[in-house]
Amino acid sequence: MFQKYLSRVDSSSLFRSSRNRLLVRCLTTTSRPKTAKGNDFNLLIIGGGPAGYAGAIRGWDYGQSVCLVDAPRVEGRVPGLGGVGIHYGALSSKTMWQLSRRNRMIRSAFTEAGLVYDEKWRDIVKLTLDAEAAKERQMRTQLTALTHANPFGVGGHIELVEARAKFINPHTVTLSLEQEGGAGQEEKVVTADHFLIATGSSPRDLAQYPADGVHILNSDHIASMADFPESMAIIGAGVIGCEYATIFSSFGRTKVHLVNQRRERLLPQEDEDMSLFLSRNFERAGVSIHNQCQLMSLDKVDKGVRVTLAYQQAGSKDYIPAEPFVVEKVLMSVGRVPNTKGVGLEQAGVAMDASGGISVDDHGRSTTQPHVFAAGDVTADIGLVNVAEMEGRHAVETMFCSEECPTPLSHDNVSTIMFLRPEVSCVGMNEQEARHKAIPHRVAVVGMDTVNRAIINRPQYVHDPSALLEGTGYVKMIVTDDEQARLLGMRAVGEDASALIQSAALLIGHKLSIRQLERTIQPHPATAEAVQECVRMLLGRSMTKPHIFPSCWLRRYDPKNPEDTQWVMAHAKHPQHKQGSQASVPTYMDDSG
Repeated sequence: MFQKYLSRVDSSSLFRSSRNRLLVRCLTTTSRPKTAKGNDFNLLIIGGGPAGYAGAIRGWDYGQSVCLVDAPRVEGRVPGLGGVGIHYGALSSKTMWQLSRRNRMIRSAFTEAGLVYDEKWRDIVKLTLDAEAAKERQMRTQLTALTHANPFGVGGHIELVEARAKFINPHTVTLSLEQEGGAGQEEKVVTADHFLIATGSSPRDLAQYPADGVHILNSDHIASMADFPESMAIIGAGVIGCEYATIFSSFGRTKVHLVNQRRERLLPQEDEDMSLFLSRNFERAGVSIHNQCQLMSLDKVDKGVRVTLAYQQAGSKDYIPAEPFVVEKVLMSVGRVPNTKGVGLEQAGVAMDASGGISVDDHGRSTTQPHVFAAGDVTADIGLVNVAEMEGRHAVETMFCSEECPTPLSHDNVSTIMFLRPEVSCVGMNEQEARHKAIPHRVAVVGMDTVNRAIINRPQYVHDPSALLEGTGYVKMIVTDDEQARLLGMRAVGEDASALIQSAALLIGHKLSIRQLERTIQPHPATAEAVQECVRMLLGRSMTKPHIFPSCWLRRYDPKNPEDTQWVMAHAKHPQHKQGSQASVPTYMDDSG
């Protein structure tokens, strides 16, 4: 049904086939220059997603010959160039999130005027695929230009070939290419000095409930739906599950059930105040949250899928089945698994770790083959585009550094965004992690409702009172409880929260004090002023006094007396402001999140 839209993403198929024919001729000619070690390429990269693409560009910077091998696109199964960073994942889902947000605001204004705004699902899919195609074209344009050095003679060259690569020994792979006209496959043998494996990951299936793409979906199947489903159960309430719950509830066409298996609250890896804030917003948006439950069965029926859940009883370890409910679609969001099958890792002598990913050291180097590196989701570490890109670049820098090699990568100050309602951004420790590590610290929270930009933004929500939650939120900072006041972590919740986190990431990465931010003149009016006010509050000289505003507070934690959390300053009506002790927030260590 959506073939005419899907073809936008494949519009360069003729270009790809011509590139492949060119590469085949290049590989079969005896005049092709060899590397100093007698191989075809200095670097061969398997996977054209964020890590592979970033690694290829960095290899060009070093003047190396790079072969970037990416599996041909297969709709609903193999994403193609750009990987899940573009197709089925980050870019596509966040485009849908932005479209759902726009839809909700337009729909609210139309309702106020007595009109009906009816946006079709096929239009959402078209716009999403257009965004994917635009980014893929950008990548192809650059790879085409980097087939040779720049006009000043700087740079190496990159050959892009869309084929399946498989190791036959530690320095050799076979490339399986589709022949023109569907005349079968042609295999070519290629050798390289170094390898970067960046094959990404795929949605995890539950063995008893495999995704069929019709009734039971995973994230790869979203764009293949014919219309908005009337109802949907999302199995798994991690970040991806919560983002899709936000998207479909915001469009206002789908009743969403968010199934949070065996957990008492959403996002247990984050502090309880954030979890409660987001849960309330989900409930206001009409999402039904099923906490502390187990999935008992999924049964296909005439109108969709019958979902049976069992809930844990208070004070008991037993789960009691509840009344089933029927939904049109089930979206499985139970994690992702590294793509390690079919690559020939055993023939290459590349070991895997207990998590199912490739075993690497702090530089991304294989623990068993020093000339082979891996980056991104295939290492089963942190499934983020920005992390994959950094790991891909770092691996190539380690391969070809001529002087002092880069220091090992640190993931202590990774900035993340959760596209919920409202937006959430995080960096560094949260409060419960600081307590788990027994670090004396102070915490300050500044509500966005005290910031001028949030007040300016309020009129756009006047047509829909429930949408006022878009204009709410807060900034929370955790610092060491000493004279240095070193920043440990920060959380921002609210509109444009992702724009607030960069300065905090810089301070955490360099172990700097928040005093560095106090005298920085922030733009006005801007949500960034909430960050500065949070810093001032921690230093005892804020313009917004926390004993006056309920959305602002300041407290101290001493691990020597963990049951006595001291409220340095808080509004008298603050829900957590009470005399005496306060129990510690549970840790999330050993929790998969």
